[in-house]
Amino acid sequence: MFTLATKDKVLLKLLNSNEYLSGERLAHEFDISRAAVWKAIKALEQEGYNIEGIPKIGYRLLADNKLVTSQSIETHLKHKMRVIHFDTVDSTNTYCKKLLANGAEGEILITANKQTAGRGRQGKSFYSPDKTGIYFSLVIHPDTSLQNAVTATTAAAVAVCKAIEKMTVLKPKIKWVNDVYLDGKKICGILTEATTNFETGTVESVIIGIGINISTTEFPDGVDGAGCLNVDINRSEFIAEIVNELMNIVAGDYASFIDYYRMGVSAYRAGIKKLSLSGGFLYRQPSSFIPLMIVRLSIALLAPYTYFRFSTGSIRITAFDLAQFLGGGLSAY
Repeated sequence: MFTLATKDKVLLKLLNSNEYLSGERLAHEFDISRAAVWKAIKALEQEGYNIEGIPKIGYRLLADNKLVTSQSIETHLKHKMRVIHFDTVDSTNTYCKKLLANGAEGEILITANKQTAGRGRQGKSFYSPDKTGIYFSLVIHPDTSLQNAVTATTAAAVAVCKAIEKMTVLKPKIKWVNDVYLDGKKICGILTEATTNFETGTVESVIIGIGINISTTEFPDGVDGAGCLNVDINRSEFIAEIVNELMNIVAGDYASFIDYYRMGVSAYRAGIKKLSLSGGFLYRQPSSFIPLMIVRLSIALLAPYTYFRFSTGSIRITAFDLAQFLGGGLSAY
């Protein structure tokens, strides 16, 4: 049976209290000596916690928006999961893959102050400097088809935007498919990876990696168009709020997710609003094409699906399929 260390018990008590807690009270509650309480407080201070101690009154945890720990995240989570925090890790997504390869089960949240080999989409790296952003990966087990699991990447963008709007006065936008922008600058990177059971055709595990620039202002050469939130925000609570929003969607809150995503994308469409074609062919540069046995076609973007509408009915494909098809640019003839 797992037992919390004394300092972790004291920390949880401080995190959940808005008043001063005396050493005597803590000692009595945990059946330890006051000297043990004092040692626990000192250990927490060495880990970076800002604890105010007043003689004959007690201890109180002072607010520190930059501090991220497993315990401080867990106090804000609405869903039970394993939380592991690192000061530095190569990649939170890579670490999640190792855990799954070793048989880890259940929902898992991995966070870090810094990534030395942060990963982005299409094999790109994600710049993750120390303590200027939040970097985390969530492992879920949707046990669903690949087609449905694809919505995880767009759901992550919605969860990020909802959390930002809830905790700040900022109004981010979603650039299709899942890039989050603020004032014309990209502030968030999302990388979703899945483990698929080919025999059953279902996705067993999905790793959703999210990196958000909080106060990052300097970027390396080759990183263009990046920005940051530039706000003072409680980072532990922010991570938990994003995870809470994401877990709500995973639990089946698809209606509000779809509506929000449509509004977010309409605020920043990636140049695709409506396209009328004649001739019955949709081309991707430079040469590949998809024949469509219709005379006229309109594209309506309705995440998580894109519908090709025409007079006799509809053909449904996922937004992921369309993203792959549009990858090289779109032309109509």
